[in-house]
Amino acid sequence: MISWGKIPFAPDIMLLDMSHAKGGSDMAEKKIPKAEVILQYRQLECNMETVMQRIYEQYERKGNDLAGIEKLQVYVKPEDFAAYFVINDSYDGKVPLF
Repeated sequence: MISWGKIPFAPDIMLLDMSHAKGGSDMAEKKIPKAEVILQYRQLECNMETVMQRIYEQYERKGNDLAGIEKLQVYVKPEDFAAYFVINDSYDGKVPLF
């Protein structure tokens, strides 16, 4: 059984493989390779990592600390050419996709 915990949209994601653990003391770590997610819509393309960077930059520009992010929801709407997001159920915004 694998326990995912919190996995941010970031490089070098780690997860714990519990299938070989004995009494929870012998946890083996596995490294998952970074995924590059590309959204294609009509004749346009955008890298989702770029979209995430735009979200983080907008959040910081408003005087917020990235370390305070506990929950992030991103809604990608290619027909609006935008990604909408909600941070910690209290801050929301919109960034361009392209």
